[in-house]
Amino acid sequence: DAPNSLERELLVKIDSLHSELTLAHRKWGQERRELASSHAAVEQERAETHRVELAEQRAAISALEDDIVSQKEKTKDAEKERLLLMQKLATANHSVEVVRNENLNLQDDLDSVKKTLNEAQSSIQGGDCGGSSSSSDGSSLLTVD
Repeated sequence: DAPNSLERELLVKIDSLHSELTLAHRKWGQERRELASSHAAVEQERAETHRVELAEQRAAISALEDDIVSQKEKTKDAEKERLLLMQKLATANHSVEVVRNENLNLQDDLDSVKKTLNEAQSSIQGGDCGGSSSSSDGSSLLTVD
């Protein structure tokens, strides 16, 4: 009976070890699933953070692009205004030059009239020998210097 008893003890021990092995296998599988689940949650959180950061970067890029377009439009408008002002300045400078030329021509005409008037007065005074200078309508002739 001793061999049977030993055999039974060994069978009980084998069943016990088998039960422990099965339990350890289940525990290991559960821990593995928990780790995988935890890892998946971390990865999902990381992916969500990445998506949020990308969305923020895209929004910032879009805002910068809008700002660039706005600045280009302002620069374009300022350039148009500058060109318009340059044209107005050129027109004003031309007008000033025209007025200066007219002024010079009028000054020349005035000098010519003064010269003619002085010559006429000299001629009248020289021909009258001591009389007063007067015009044909009786008004005095004035010397213009």
